Amino acid sequence: MIGPRHLRVAARAGTRALGLGQRMASAQAEGTLQWPLGSVMSLDIGGSLTKLVVRSPAGVATANDVSQGGKPWDVEQAVAAAGSGGVDGPDGFVGRILRRMPRHPGYRAELELSDGMGGALSFLQFETRWMDDFVDILADLHPFPQHPDGGELAVPATGGGAFKFAPMFREKLGFRLEPSDEMHALARGMRYFEAASAHRWAEEEAASGAPSGTGAGTAGASEVPPPLSPTGPEMFTYDLGGDRVVAWRDPAPGAPCLLVSIGSGVSIIKVGQSQPCGDVSVDRVNGCSVGGATFWGLCRLLTSYRTFDEAVQAADVGDNSKIAMLVSDIYGGEYAKLGLPGDIVASDFGKVGTRRYPRAPCVQKREDGSSLVEPAVEEADLTRALLVMVLNNIAQVAHSSAREHGIDRIFFGGSFLRRGTMMRVLTSALKFWSGGKTRAAFMRHEGYFGAMGAMLLAAHCGADKGLAALPLPGSDGWEERSE
Repeated sequence: MIGPRHLRVAARAGTRALGLGQRMASAQAEGTLQWPLGSVMSLDIGGSLTKLVVRSPAGVATANDVSQGGKPWDVEQAVAAAGSGGVDGPDGFVGRILRRMPRHPGYRAELELSDGMGGALSFLQFETRWMDDFVDILADLHPFPQHPDGGELAVPATGGGAFKFAPMFREKLGFRLEPSDEMHALARGMRYFEAASAHRWAEEEAASGAPSGTGAGTAGASEVPPPLSPTGPEMFTYDLGGDRVVAWRDPAPGAPCLLVSIGSGVSIIKVGQSQPCGDVSVDRVNGCSVGGATFWGLCRLLTSYRTFDEAVQAADVGDNSKIAMLVSDIYGGEYAKLGLPGDIVASDFGKVGTRRYPRAPCVQKREDGSSLVEPAVEEADLTRALLVMVLNNIAQVAHSSAREHGIDRIFFGGSFLRRGTMMRVLTSALKFWSGGKTRAAFMRHEGYFGAMGAMLLAAHCGADKGLAALPLPGSDGWEERSE
């Protein structure tokens, strides 16, 4: 999906449940929210992908909006514009980015209208190698203001790029990147969306008159729409029996869990019990170097796919059993004595080492004069085999970590997870290794944990660093902190 000069955009508008409260307007009137066009930005700059969260004051026109003759960010208007073949929404921060980016070949925008997050949260994603282009676009939009006290404006950031690209942001945009610890940012962002999910379940129960906690811990009967669709829950699991994604209500939100962040590589983080203030304890307990960049790098070497999304779409229809050696290929079926089903992978790419796999179909002449047609290796099968190899490895390491720490809930996150195929493979592998005792859970915004967490952590710094405080899910308004 992400190729040269591609941006993936989802605009999320919160109109109920987790509202901004009445202090938003007063905070802006007092000058404590100093940001061009009234938006607050946070970045998670990884080795392969950059994730950006923009928080806009939904329904509140700022002084900058008025001075530019624009309007507050209106997601509905942007969605309508996108549906008509172009995006020329309002003169808000995100709207201007959307209007600027179509000049880039291959640009794609996906917008989502949803509720429950408070204000308007917009999510953007692009390949880090196009950072120069993105910074130039920001520089063209609007001169970035200085802090009211004369200091630099600080923008929350996390990931290695928060340090690598800091000089570029300061030179071209005139603000500094305020780095947050990557593990803490991931955990804080995950807890934010987890709390939002719990709040939404509670709100729906209250609206329906159902007793509190009804159905907790069970997968809902309704299928979750594809990611970035207009509606749908935040948290879900994969039902292997029904081969579908289903809504899931966490029976113990805030309880200790493992967060497996799949980016270029993989980090496995033990996230402690959530505290009332929103703080969480984190401990990186494991990880591995085989991650999303491994999959994409091998795809580029072995296939002709030009973008990551093309490769993943191909994996959806590929058959890894044509490439991998299965238990049934060795034993002729399952190996019941060891509890190994016949369709379990015994050796990734094992068949490639035992057969001829030409890159193009060819005909071999036999000694008796007959011909044998050898089919070509299908790129979709190669891609599916690569995907299964990477995800099975991640699931095994995650299970070992969960067993070591006595945890039965694993949240998988990271921008690598984009399609049901990936969730199906992870869920199946984790079920096999744990005997069905450990649950694999996913969130719609798993790729933005770091950026959202960096924004929340920066809110603790208060207005003295030019950062806007943010409400936690379920709060009544803005809480500005000075510590």
